[in-house]
Amino acid sequence: MRNIIKWIPAALALVLMLGSAGCTTVVYDMGEGYTDRDASLERDVINRLREDDLTGKYLFGVSAEGATVTLRGSVPNEMVRSRAIGIAYGATGVQNVIDQLRSW
Repeated sequence: MRNIIKWIPAALALVLMLGSAGCTTVVYDMGEGYTDRDASLERDVINRLREDDLTGKYLFGVSAEGATVTLRGSVPNEMVRSRAIGIAYGATGVQNVIDQLRSW
């Protein structure tokens, strides 16, 4: 019984990590010149990616500088890649998307 109790915290941590694995994430690059507008654009793109039925299942890194958004991460195929890029272009204020996504 004691052995089982010892593993409960580790099992719970594993469940929490695996449960959040499908969530979309945002990576903030707060380098020189980073503005509130950049942060707002990042949040907008990440929310759009998260709400989409196809892209919401995968992890993405999103950073913005001016009107340029960079997407990072790994996706299973070209369909997900194209959809993510299209979603980023659809965000208000985005003029350019740098694709640093990798396919599995």
